[in-house]
Amino acid sequence: MQSATQRFTNEVSPEYLRSLDHDDPAHPALAIFRLATEGSCSRNGGVIRQASSTMEITLPNGEKVRVACAGDLVEYADGSSAAILSESGEAQGQVAVVGSRVANGDEIIDTPQKATHLVKREGKPFSPDHLRLKRV
Repeated sequence: MQSATQRFTNEVSPEYLRSLDHDDPAHPALAIFRLATEGSCSRNGGVIRQASSTMEITLPNGEKVRVACAGDLVEYADGSSAAILSESGEAQGQVAVVGSRVANGDEIIDTPQKATHLVKREGKPFSPDHLRLKRV
C-alpha cells in the first residue's frame, strides 16, 4: 500500500445519502458500510495486509486490493496480529466492513476504497447477523 493513499470511513453527508435514494426512493438510505480491504486500518494502528477474498477493487491510482473477510488478520507494528471477527452478514456477502471487530478488541476504522459499500435503508432490515462476532 502506498502511504499517501486516501482513507474513507462510513461517515457521509446527508446529501450523499440522498444521492443513493434514486435506486430505491421508497426506502431512503440511512447509512453506509464501506467494504474493508487490504490497506484498511484499525483504531489501534493495525493494517489488513492480506485478504482472503477473491473479490478485488481497483483504487483510483490503479492499485488492486482484495476485500477482507472474517478470519483475515490485522497486523500491528509490534509484530502481533489479530483476526477479524465480524463481517457484513450472510445476506450482504459475508465481507468485512468498516466497523468490523477484531479479536483483540480493536475495530476496523477506514478503508482505502470509496467505490464499494453496503447501504442500510429505512424500512428494510439488514441481515440479522450483520457485524455479529464469529468464531474463526
